[in-house]
Amino acid sequence: MAVRALMELTLLPTRFLTGGSGRSVVPRCFPIRTEGLWHRDRADLERIVVFDWFLVGNRTVANGAAIDREVVNDVTLGAMSESLLARCRNASSLTELSIGNNKFEGSIPVQIGRLSKLKLLQLGGNHLSGPIPTPIYNLSSLLYLDVSENHLTGRIHPDIGRTLSNLLGLYVSLNHFMGPIPVSLSNASGLKYLSIGANSFTGTVPTNPGSLRALERLSLSENQLGIMEPDGLSFLNSLPNCSRFQMLDIGKNRFKGKLTDSVSNLSTALQYLLAGNIPEAIEKLVGLQFLVMSWNSITGEMPAGIGKLKQLMDLHLFDNKISGVIPSSIGNLTQLRQLKLHTNNLGGNIPSSLGNSEQLELLRLFNNNLTGVIPREVASLSSITLSFNLAQNSLTGPFPSEVGNMSHLLDFDISLNRLSGEIPSTISNCLMLEQLHMGSNLLQGPIPSAFSTLKSLQVLDHSRNNFSGEIPVYLQNLIFLQNLNLSFNNLKGEVPREGVFRNASEFSIVELSKATNQFSPSNLIGEGSYGSVYRGILHTDGMIVAVKVLNLKQKGAAKCFMAECNALQNMSHRNLVKIITTCSSIDSRGRRPTDSIFTDGMNIHQFAKMAIPEGVPEIVDPSLLSKARDEDNNDPNVGRSKRSTSAEECLSALLKIGVSSSMESAEERMGIRDAQAELHIW
Repeated sequence: MAVRALMELTLLPTRFLTGGSGRSVVPRCFPIRTEGLWHRDRADLERIVVFDWFLVGNRTVANGAAIDREVVNDVTLGAMSESLLARCRNASSLTELSIGNNKFEGSIPVQIGRLSKLKLLQLGGNHLSGPIPTPIYNLSSLLYLDVSENHLTGRIHPDIGRTLSNLLGLYVSLNHFMGPIPVSLSNASGLKYLSIGANSFTGTVPTNPGSLRALERLSLSENQLGIMEPDGLSFLNSLPNCSRFQMLDIGKNRFKGKLTDSVSNLSTALQYLLAGNIPEAIEKLVGLQFLVMSWNSITGEMPAGIGKLKQLMDLHLFDNKISGVIPSSIGNLTQLRQLKLHTNNLGGNIPSSLGNSEQLELLRLFNNNLTGVIPREVASLSSITLSFNLAQNSLTGPFPSEVGNMSHLLDFDISLNRLSGEIPSTISNCLMLEQLHMGSNLLQGPIPSAFSTLKSLQVLDHSRNNFSGEIPVYLQNLIFLQNLNLSFNNLKGEVPREGVFRNASEFSIVELSKATNQFSPSNLIGEGSYGSVYRGILHTDGMIVAVKVLNLKQKGAAKCFMAECNALQNMSHRNLVKIITTCSSIDSRGRRPTDSIFTDGMNIHQFAKMAIPEGVPEIVDPSLLSKARDEDNNDPNVGRSKRSTSAEECLSALLKIGVSSSMESAEERMGIRDAQAELHIW
């Protein structure tokens, strides 16, 4: 039977398409031609759904036959807005228009405002700009309006709650809207979902959100709301009227005050709580599943009653100022999947009761003041797969052997603590490990052969410990290893030559000189107190690098360099430029025996002899004198340049001995006894 009336155009990702038998259907492709999809007199189209660029649907062809599941590609803004959307004004039955998660640009077509029966308008996840056209606010049948994740600007129409009184969901988050939240929204009495986060809304939150008795989720985060008054959160007092309320997110605003015990009167169905201080009465929210209060200024302690929230799955309190201890009642949260308490002022021991949370996938307690040992009960949680991070605390004791139970763990970090002992061989069971950070502890012994089984390892940091022995050759067989840090240990022997070691960055001062065109002023990026930064292009692979040249003659340069290195090694940020390597030399004119200066009888002996005594500072490594100069300037009891002068005299005496001991004539050459006597003098 010929299908002539196109009622629905569903354009979904091709990966979800299957035939009637369940087998995948390979769709045919054709450039979008909207005149082939419907004509100007098409009035029976009810739904248009377009996702992810690969567009699939039904269309009527000239002979009346229906073609199923054809791919429409070559979608452009022009094709959509000028053709498809422009013709939607005649589709009088259209109830749903969903073109989200594509890459459409430009403004929202005004013609959409003519779709009088539209119930769902989904434009989110594109690159649309400009304001929401006024005619859209007159679509009185609209139930869901989603323009989130675009680049829209302007203000939300003040009468939106009156003209769109049937709204069930309003999503305008992740845009650039400004101005106040319209008070008229209280007229949309059926509103369930209100999401306006990550914009620039200002002013106060209307004090009557409680009139929206159907409200289930309210997200106001990342705006400039609040008047910095003690009653800035007074609107929360009316929320208990919302009997189905599930999620509250008001973080990252300008609210002042605290989340009072009135929050305990919210519905017991509340699943998300994402702002404010932690009141004792929070234990009454027995239906809470997500407690997220991160990135605030929460003070005080974690209430013991938090252990009564037995439905809790995610507990995020990181980046606050919470003090006290982690309550042992946290072990009652047996449904917990993620625990993020990092970057606070928490102290005391890690409660062993946390080992009862056998659903835990992620544990982050780093950057606190935690003490004691790592509980065996916690280290043996085989459910932890995403992250086990206890870094930057004051933990002591041995490395727990139970860590081998976390066989699917990806990220393990215990750096910057005071853990001691050897690494247990059981770590060989953590076959999925990608990152292993143990730096800045008191660990000792050899690097275990157990690491040879960690084939997925990408980052291995054992720096600043007391490891001894040789660097294991098997490390060169870890083909995914990208970052290896074994510095500041007691390791010895040869460095392996294959694998990650083969491409270890090593440059001479000559190579860097070529890369920066002999440190040309045209390559200069900037200058500071202790040196200059040049732009360079490595001749080996064309990599663009920044070369920082320190002026070691400048007071404090060496200390500044060491402090900078220490700071950078403890810092992780996606926008920090990676340090490739360092090298040192006198300057780019360093002399070698093959240098052109060594002609016509000139040799190393003559070169040194000519420099004595005034030219000694010019031929020795400046770092030999820089420390003495720094100490001169920092010690008020020492006369100016006294130490540096003494150092120059010392070096001059050494060179004299060297010159005398290297005379060409054996008769003129200083004997070994005389040289020894000269050395003993000073």
